[in-house]
Amino acid sequence: MHCLPKQKTPYPAINKPPHLFKSKRSKRPAPAFTAQETEEMMQEAKRMATTYQCKELLDAAKHHQQKEKLLASKPPPKCTICQQQHYASECKLPLEEKMKLIKQRHICHICLTRDKHTPINCKTLRFPQHLCSYKHCGKSYTFHHATICPFTAPTTTNMSPAESTGHDEILD
Repeated sequence: MHCLPKQKTPYPAINKPPHLFKSKRSKRPAPAFTAQETEEMMQEAKRMATTYQCKELLDAAKHHQQKEKLLASKPPPKCTICQQQHYASECKLPLEEKMKLIKQRHICHICLTRDKHTPINCKTLRFPQHLCSYKHCGKSYTFHHATICPFTAPTTTNMSPAESTGHDEILD
């Protein structure tokens, strides 16, 4: 391997010793403010900060108010189960009829939508807050939306509430 001789770089500052790289202070004197001027500047800075904070709060409130107004003016979406104007999770049909329509319309029984996916690919599995959380359903690996749990709706009126719900234990 060849050792190249040291060459001078075209930049003279690189060839200078390191102690010459130190920064130099400005020779201009710092402006002298009186105590009153300093106090006035501090008060102005506080006023500006408060104004900015108030503006941020007002903007956030205005955005929230506009969003609420928009949501209030929109009717709820059509139920994917019965095609009425309410969310599918609020559908009042009897469970047997719901399950029949869910099967007929190829609705996912986990998220209650018709997004052309199978339950195994349902994104709601990642966010389980809408899934049935009862141990009986979890132990038997029957994943479904909480509103279509077969144990929440009594099938006959002769059963006691404890027999009809089957929800003695809730998953944590």
